[in-house]
Amino acid sequence: MTLVFYWFNFMPLSRGTAALGYLSMHAMFLAIDIEIAASVPKDFQMDWEGILTPTPKEFIDRTSKWVYPARTKHAITDLPNVRTCLPNFRKMIQVMNHL
Repeated sequence: MTLVFYWFNFMPLSRGTAALGYLSMHAMFLAIDIEIAASVPKDFQMDWEGILTPTPKEFIDRTSKWVYPARTKHAITDLPNVRTCLPNFRKMIQVMNHL
């Protein structure tokens, strides 16, 4: 979560997006077999919380109220293999374009 805080603070300098920071947070949790099962609460914008919060600890305190209870253990090895689901380049492009 500290890394996400710093991403949101340096994002305007690197021309990054809030969506990438949020996606990266999910990816980091998935890398350690933890899935976040909840969506961002209504009227809550994680990027603005990160930008307007002076310290990582305060950011974690504000976001952990909904992130941490939504964590579930999730083994990545239980997911289907990408090569099986997307056997060719055409299928990969279709998935990326939501077709």
